Amino acid sequence: MTAVHRVVEQTFTAGTDHADPFGTLELDLVVADPAGTERRVPAFWAGGRTWRARYSSALPGEHAWRSACSDQDDAGLHDQLGVFVIEAAEGETNPLYRHGAPTLAEDRRHFCYGDGAPFLWLADTWWMGLVDRLP
Repeated sequence: MTAVHRVVEQTFTAGTDHADPFGTLELDLVVADPAGTERRVPAFWAGGRTWRARYSSALPGEHAWRSACSDQDDAGLHDQLGVFVIEAAEGETNPLYRHGAPTLAEDRRHFCYGDGAPFLWLADTWWMGLVDRLP
């Protein structure tokens, strides 16, 4: 269980050794959110027989997932099933977790959080960063 806008990680263990897992296998997590939208999340090889996929959503509820591997004979990677339960972020103080990631507003002239709340980006330009005098 996790909160909205937070990352949840799912780990998979291959059923067999693969000579070149990074170069020969593709593993995706196919996630259906509560609204019925389906997304493919690429997994990454974490060494040995271990693979991981990370998922985040702004939508609370149950997110059903299944794994899809290019090696359909590997029972540890292909056709695994599960559910992520994502809760609302009540009492959250970090605005990124409360409102979502910054994005362009509808008018494409300023930034807003994922839920439409205004996002004020304060930054500084380090003009001296481009000179040869700095290591």
